[in-house]
Amino acid sequence: MKIFLAGFLLLAVTAFAMAGNERALLKDYRGNVVLPPELYRTYTKLISAFNSGKQEEIEKLCLPGKIKLTTTPRAANSEYGQDINLPFLKNAFDRYILNLRKDSDKEYLIRTGTTAFWFLLCDDGKWKLVKYLDKPMQ
Repeated sequence: MKIFLAGFLLLAVTAFAMAGNERALLKDYRGNVVLPPELYRTYTKLISAFNSGKQEEIEKLCLPGKIKLTTTPRAANSEYGQDINLPFLKNAFDRYILNLRKDSDKEYLIRTGTTAFWFLLCDDGKWKLVKYLDKPMQ
């Protein structure tokens, strides 16, 4: 019984911490578009994968064949790119959501200060990243 309670408590604390992190990613957002809860969780998982720097974790959240990951640093001061560049993620990426656009019930754009993410709801019910662009907001 003690093990069950300890496991439940750990699960509750983890869920609470994740919920706080998710809300934190919207701290600068002032729009009216509401992300579907599962897309919100997918974006949070993507940010966590970015933090880990593990390519396989990032690739699991992308539609196969749509997103290119690179490990070679871009040219000096280059904030532009259509690839998920791991050095850029460590040095210049901004995770906080500034703008959202709903293109359809299955397609959303998430915009941060540095990056645009296009997500698609796939037939299996999972959200996948289908397009990525590093371009600072003007």
